[in-house]
Amino acid sequence: MWIADMDYEIAQPIQDALIQRITNSGFGYEYKPDSFLKAQKT
Repeated sequence: MWIADMDYEIAQPIQDALIQRITNSGFGYEYKPDSFLKAQKT
């Protein structure tokens, strides 16, 4: 028996977010930092 075993159910909001994310087949770059937007303006 390991101390680090984590057989806990994942919270429903996390499950829902993961399902929503993987059902959208576009796995491109979603996060764009402010520096990206500033670089586009110059």
